[in-house]
Amino acid sequence: DLLPDAPGSQPLGTVKMGSISTHAPSDAIIVPDAHLLFTGDFKRSGVDLILSAQDRELVLQDYFKGEKRVALASPDGAHLTGDIVNALAGYTQFAQADGSASVAPAVIGNVTKLTGNATAIRNGVSIILNQGDTVHKGDVVQSGSDSTLGITFIDGTVFGLASNAKMVLNEMIYDPNGSDNKSLLSLVQGTISFVAGATAKKGDMKIDTPVATMGIRGTAVLVEIDFEVPSQGGAPPAKFQVLVEPDGTTGSYILFDKTTLTPIATVSQAGTQTIINGQGAVSFQSSVQLSPDAQKIISDVFSLKLMTPLWFVNDVWSFRLFCAYMPTFDVWRPQTLVGL
Repeated sequence: DLLPDAPGSQPLGTVKMGSISTHAPSDAIIVPDAHLLFTGDFKRSGVDLILSAQDRELVLQDYFKGEKRVALASPDGAHLTGDIVNALAGYTQFAQADGSASVAPAVIGNVTKLTGNATAIRNGVSIILNQGDTVHKGDVVQSGSDSTLGITFIDGTVFGLASNAKMVLNEMIYDPNGSDNKSLLSLVQGTISFVAGATAKKGDMKIDTPVATMGIRGTAVLVEIDFEVPSQGGAPPAKFQVLVEPDGTTGSYILFDKTTLTPIATVSQAGTQTIINGQGAVSFQSSVQLSPDAQKIISDVFSLKLMTPLWFVNDVWSFRLFCAYMPTFDVWRPQTLVGL
């Protein structure tokens, strides 16, 4: 439901529930074709950025000139930040403590379930992902057609991506004994479900989408960013839900305005979708029937979460060594751990 101080509060239902400011930053570049922006491929050519999809192409000249990257927005204000655009185009650099460039971004998780095919864009190169592969800070992971991808992160967070979903792994800092744990992941398109791990409970976990930012405090979530883009250049709506976890509990999370970080709504009722479209309209739909794809990815995520070894969360170095030396381990066939 809407937060108490939000305008236009009404009982739950399918009616429109007011609006929020999803206007892009003032210096954002407006991309007239929202479908191209949110589902197209990003490529850097010199200092130019090329967006392409099927028979369409848009060249943004001099986009990479200078140090700062501006946001790209659809006409209605839904947008991708400059950092996300950098990652989608494979233009991500990481600095070491002395300020020099690093060519080895941190390992932050690994592929724990894969059906079909999936890729990761890393340092501008598309890499085919396999069961047991590591994923790194800055990766753009994408599941293929008729495919699903499960990722377990170093803090025990488990993500599941349905077919043709795309996510940017912006940042994850986790130390079981630390006090500055934080993570930022960006959902660009598709159906994605996750169960939050330790960072959400003892740190700062945020999930970005084109229309809102999610503040997570430990719960199970389903997010659907539609592929069907409205006419007149509008952005695809995003649908947010909270899920009943296997132990019967249901958590909650807050949706924030992307630009101002003003609270928009609290998502707390299982079975009810909170829908935000590119124009900023917030609506609710109750008694939602989940699609078969959504049901499958939720089942996968819960299964992976239950099978995540506790030492993944309590000992980050053990997790990294495990990923390095046991790349063929399949959590669905534990006998592979002992080579049987």
